[in-house]
Amino acid sequence: MTAAKLRIETILAKDLYTFYCSFMEHASEQQICPISKTRALSQSNNPCADAEDVGLLVAYLDDQCVGYQGVLPGRLRTAQGLAKVYWCTASYVVPEARKRMVGVQLIRKLIALRKDLIVTYFNRVFADVYKGLHFQEIEGLDYITVRPDRLDFIAYPFTRFYRLQKRFPSLKKFAEGAIA
Repeated sequence: MTAAKLRIETILAKDLYTFYCSFMEHASEQQICPISKTRALSQSNNPCADAEDVGLLVAYLDDQCVGYQGVLPGRLRTAQGLAKVYWCTASYVVPEARKRMVGVQLIRKLIALRKDLIVTYFNRVFADVYKGLHFQEIEGLDYITVRPDRLDFIAYPFTRFYRLQKRFPSLKKFAEGAIA
């Protein structure tokens, strides 16, 4: 009996939703699904992705999906300006395939894309593998964030209006008349 042959399929970002639909036709035969419908829809419309940018690497042993590595083309602002990068997103390898070094093969395929890769510590095991492959850790990365839980879209126009009332007292009289 011959061992199953490992194959890694490269899915372009623009083709993610098409891949998802095709994969779902035979999903009952698979252990895992490499991408959700929502992620496939959103990332296939990624405005930072060029026509030839990769969106997903899928590992197969024969016809069984045994692992995947998500890739999100994006931009990173550096001292030199905006740089094209691939953010590594969701990654997983089924336990039965881990001894076959499928995760390492996915990472090797990522490296072969010859793009700047960004990996966060979303998965301790994969982070250790990346460190073992001599990925460089970057200290003190500047970033900004939006906290949706702190946004109040309803109150904003009113706070803006109250500021205008201070500048233009006639607006205050108008507002008081409208409320009364």
